[in-house]
Amino acid sequence: MSCAQKRELAKIVKSEDDGEMAVEVATPNDPGCAASVIGYGANPEGERALLTMPYPTNDREPQEIELDEEARAAIAAAGPGNEIKDPLDYAPESHEVCVNARFAISTNKSAEAELGLQEELKNSLYEQATCKKADDREAVNQRVESAKQALEGTSQSSELRPDKVTLTFDQKTMEWHFSYYFTNRTGLVASVACELPRLEGTTLANTYVTIDGYDDKSKYEPIKKAEETFRKLNASADKGACLQAVDKQAYTQTVKIPAWKGGDGPQVAATFSAHFVLSCDEIARKTHLLPKRDGEPTFECADFAVQPPANDVPFELIVNPPAKYGAKLGLPSRAAAKLDAERRGEPTYWLKPTGDEPCRIELTTPAMQPPCLRFRFESESDNDFDFLADAVKKAGIATDGAQAKVLCWAPVSGDAGIALVEVTAPKTLPDLKNAPGKTIHIIWVVDLSGSMGMRQNCSLHTNRQHACEEVKLACEKMLDLPKQFVEAGVASPNDTFLVTIVGFHCSALTICARVPVVSGSAESKAAVDRAVERLCTNRESGGTQYTSWAQLVKTHCQPTDHVALGLLTDGALWDEDTFVPAYNELKKHVAEYTCFAIGCGAWANHRTVKLVATHGETLIEKIDRSVSSAAMKGIARCVASMSVKIPLVVSGQVLSHKGDKSLPVFRINTKNSYGVDSVYELGLGETRIFTVAVPAVDGFCKIAPDIYQGEDDARTKVEVRGGVSSHVDVKRVLRHLDPLFADTNIKTLKNPSHPKRVAQLLEEIGVVNQTTTSQVTKITAYELGSKYDHTLHPGVKAVVPAFAPPNADAEIAWLQSLAAAGSATAKNGKTTYPHDPHYANEEYPSHWGCGMFRSLGAGDDSNSAPVYRSCGGGGDDDASSSEPMQTEAPPPQRPSGQKAEVEEPTDPNATPKFSFVAKLVHAHTLLKFLTDHTVAHRAVGSVLEELKDMRANLKGADAAGAANGADDEYMGDVVEALINRVAGPSPKDVATKIDALLKILCSFAMRFHLPVDVNLHNAAIAEGDVATAARRVEYLIKIAARLHETLLPHKPELWRAELKTESIGTDNVTIKTSLDWVAEDRVRTGYDRTHPDPKEVVDNACYNLANAFNEGAYKGGTFCSESMLFSGPKPSAFANKEFKLSAPLVIGTYLDPWKHVQEAFKPQLVACM
Repeated sequence: MSCAQKRELAKIVKSEDDGEMAVEVATPNDPGCAASVIGYGANPEGERALLTMPYPTNDREPQEIELDEEARAAIAAAGPGNEIKDPLDYAPESHEVCVNARFAISTNKSAEAELGLQEELKNSLYEQATCKKADDREAVNQRVESAKQALEGTSQSSELRPDKVTLTFDQKTMEWHFSYYFTNRTGLVASVACELPRLEGTTLANTYVTIDGYDDKSKYEPIKKAEETFRKLNASADKGACLQAVDKQAYTQTVKIPAWKGGDGPQVAATFSAHFVLSCDEIARKTHLLPKRDGEPTFECADFAVQPPANDVPFELIVNPPAKYGAKLGLPSRAAAKLDAERRGEPTYWLKPTGDEPCRIELTTPAMQPPCLRFRFESESDNDFDFLADAVKKAGIATDGAQAKVLCWAPVSGDAGIALVEVTAPKTLPDLKNAPGKTIHIIWVVDLSGSMGMRQNCSLHTNRQHACEEVKLACEKMLDLPKQFVEAGVASPNDTFLVTIVGFHCSALTICARVPVVSGSAESKAAVDRAVERLCTNRESGGTQYTSWAQLVKTHCQPTDHVALGLLTDGALWDEDTFVPAYNELKKHVAEYTCFAIGCGAWANHRTVKLVATHGETLIEKIDRSVSSAAMKGIARCVASMSVKIPLVVSGQVLSHKGDKSLPVFRINTKNSYGVDSVYELGLGETRIFTVAVPAVDGFCKIAPDIYQGEDDARTKVEVRGGVSSHVDVKRVLRHLDPLFADTNIKTLKNPSHPKRVAQLLEEIGVVNQTTTSQVTKITAYELGSKYDHTLHPGVKAVVPAFAPPNADAEIAWLQSLAAAGSATAKNGKTTYPHDPHYANEEYPSHWGCGMFRSLGAGDDSNSAPVYRSCGGGGDDDASSSEPMQTEAPPPQRPSGQKAEVEEPTDPNATPKFSFVAKLVHAHTLLKFLTDHTVAHRAVGSVLEELKDMRANLKGADAAGAANGADDEYMGDVVEALINRVAGPSPKDVATKIDALLKILCSFAMRFHLPVDVNLHNAAIAEGDVATAARRVEYLIKIAARLHETLLPHKPELWRAELKTESIGTDNVTIKTSLDWVAEDRVRTGYDRTHPDPKEVVDNACYNLANAFNEGAYKGGTFCSESMLFSGPKPSAFANKEFKLSAPLVIGTYLDPWKHVQEAFKPQLVACM
């Protein structure tokens, strides 16, 4: 389409009388990408409008790759799904919220109606029980049933819909602020219940209800006391109350609302707003590391998703920017955004970055499919710390002692407090010469799967070659590691260093095992060089199975080993169910286990390396010198953490602990005020973050706990920074202590000697700091005054009913016939032939029937378990290197105290996930057309036909008489489907139908980027105003027509092969055959697939001919490619070609159709095409 043609299509002139906005349409760019960008810009008239735009590409797009033949063969052998090719900047987890809160209202009047029905049921049941006359029993039973049905259909609570909804996100605090605005239109005092579904990944920070014109005062009380206060206040004629409640399913506020607005003004309906403030959980886990670029800092990102309300309520999303030098709004690569939309199964709309200004999106016209709004924040990561350099160079700070700092604290009763503390073990020790020796086992695990055979950015070498070279460089640096660590004081000269190298794909193989690493030793260097050479020259490859290397590595480890494992991989973990147990067994098998993981190459997966790593991970898209550098930093960090264990004694009970690393030990100590010490055993440079109770001294909170390095007489006191200068941050403390707020990375600890200690402190924190905890809730009192009677009768309490998902598909029943059109029967191409088997024996030969295949494992015995093979042991020189090293038994340890236990959650109800809650309000039928641009024209065309019929109807004197004019047999009668949903063809009913069609067009306008404000004109049409209804229909027709013209070019050309044969010739060998192509208008879901090669499609038709040959096809017929279509221009055809069987047909004897028909015809068909 030329630019002039596009301009010709674009203009839609608004009506002077109607005042409705003009729109302009342009051809969508890559409509197959269901991700778009949404933001404010200028429409074609130069007016500011909310627009959706095709998703742009950026500098994070996946690099160009090339697979050699070996790599392709290895990937093909691995089978589908065993190589995950996610873009490196694709974040699989997001912070997600649904704005679909629900509200209910109850009044004295509605409660009296329910009470009356309850009384009627009670009386009828009594009459039923006392009825003695047989003639009266039927009438009495009918009265009981009527009373039951009336009560079931009546509730004192009814739905309350907000006037407007606003959601604000603050990146600095990582909090969502939900605001819902209401008007009490009942004219009565009411009880209102506000319920926001709780989702995985969020916890409550605050709730409140503001009633305009009335003063309120909130306080926090233990839950039982707050409930009693609520009952007393609501029983008052001049006061009201709001009570907060939280469980695993929802956040709820129940509040008494007056009938009239407060103040001295005229009597107007009361207005109020309900607010929920939620904090994001699991921030660290949902932070995605972006691929590192050479010479640039490492960046990380956090993604967010918002599901707007599903009803006709104006909605505004506000994203506040962080500090000037903090995170910035950004966009993922187009490849990542497209994949995200595909996996969500719905169109997504990413917020257009606005720099330092707040980003606002206001949706006033509801779309039939609520749009999934997405945004991303990017910031620099602190994941580049070089432990080895820090340890060797001392980094300019004192590293011979532990470091400790109070991050923040929260006051509790008695002037005491709860401190959030970060403690770091020394990075070096002054003298390790006499420290007992141990075995430090360095293990390199290298991915040799098929995908490592790719070439990126036109490189001359494959990623596998680059990776092997980087392992070689890392091993060269590793040879000097023992010397550097001893000189730096982070390792003992008595330690023994070993190295093992393992490669893996669909199975694992040993390159070398337990080779001694001795700095300055020629023998050690030669052994490592030989191992690296074997790695570089190895040519084995296959899929990616992590379980294989976890099990093999375990066989090379001894229980006394201190393992530092470096993983280098470009793939994703697809065998997690078997890998995780095997990996856990490996970690338990050794004395100590650490791992640093590097995801490298175009298909690296952050979730995988994050799961495997214990001491850091990184992503590197291009395999270069940064890989070996990162590998050595990571291994150095692992080795340093295991070099020596330093006891750090915290005075008091540690209440909670961040991470899965070793828990503290509780020991009785009658000398401190809490009677217990908490003892951590930390490796060099290791950090722990924990909460601990701190006592009051001379009437003031001490804030900083006493921490000691070492034990008994050898201990020294650690200087704890922060102390009195640290700030109060109750929310942050609760995020590390209260199960209601903490993410899964926080472990609440239970001292068996004081099992209720944490619960008691949480009650104290809530009451002293006036905040919500799992033991304390919020109660708000309102002064309603005596101007009006605010009496709310006993028993009046709004309750949000059980959730019934809105049936969005009911409004688009006409689309269901379109979606269901993909039945088992093709529209045009059909196979037909006379059913007349020529053979008497119905038994197939033993070698016919379904193909049988067996799946082989790594060996020939059909065992699917991975097989391990060693590439080592090449000669006598290597024999000793594979033997286990002799190590001394560890020295006896001090008797341990009482081990801390993790406090397990007691609420069995699971908090629902975003994906589940969001789909409850999806228009599932409509989604099939929104996500597939090749069929979208059919839905829009049906809307257009319906609008044209409505226009014709509105021209009639009574705006009645529904049209039946749908030409498409799959479209169904749109008018009839819509009229069935309403009372009759009145102007009011027409307006209802217009509303449904407008919602559909709004969804398509957003998805396919019409340069028109997505908030289509949606002003109310007054009852009986036929002229305005007619103008509205005309307006929508123009939008639908241009949208339909835009989508028509994407209608695919689909062709089904059709072979026509005549009866077999008199020679019983020759069959006259013709080939034609039949057009189809859709791919039948579950039946058809497209193929780019027409020869394969014709072969599918030939298969059907062969399959039916002995059943009657030998007499001729029509045979179509029943399950395959060609997509593209119509291929070549031919007529009346004589094809020959490879053996004559003998009537009465079964002919092998695959060998003598299909295989014989195949080359003849290719030659004729």
